[in-house]
Amino acid sequence: EHPEQHSLSSSLNEPGPFEILEARLLVEGEAVALAAQRISQQELHQVRKLLKEMEALAGEDAEASEQVDQKFHLLIAEASRNSALSTTVQWLWGLRNKAETSSAFHAKLRERGSEPILADHQAIFDALQKKDSEAAREAMHGHLRRVMEEFSDFSLS
Repeated sequence: EHPEQHSLSSSLNEPGPFEILEARLLVEGEAVALAAQRISQQELHQVRKLLKEMEALAGEDAEASEQVDQKFHLLIAEASRNSALSTTVQWLWGLRNKAETSSAFHAKLRERGSEPILADHQAIFDALQKKDSEAAREAMHGHLRRVMEEFSDFSLS
């Protein structure tokens, strides 16, 4: 579906940014569905706090906003109460940040002004608050698909 992903993969067989995003879409969609049923009130409060931090950083500090975005996603994975899923999500974020091709790609996106999509994160939070697994999964899938589209648009321009 994304022919350009092959040109973005390094010669070291490390996954490219599209491959990492595709894996995140599959794994985080299920993690958030479980989290919707299992998240504690304290964790919901933490997710809300991270969302407010993201809002405060919007347009101010893209790198700091991205770090809060990562905390948001990792907290949700932990709230799934499935250590295999949360470890996988942590590993995928680690790849995103450390894989040479992926980290360079994200740096270029930040330079271009790309930031976490606040409305998507709000929809994820709303579904978690309602304990609606299906809405949470749909919100996460929609969010990560939009990120993939943004990457496609960027890599083609």
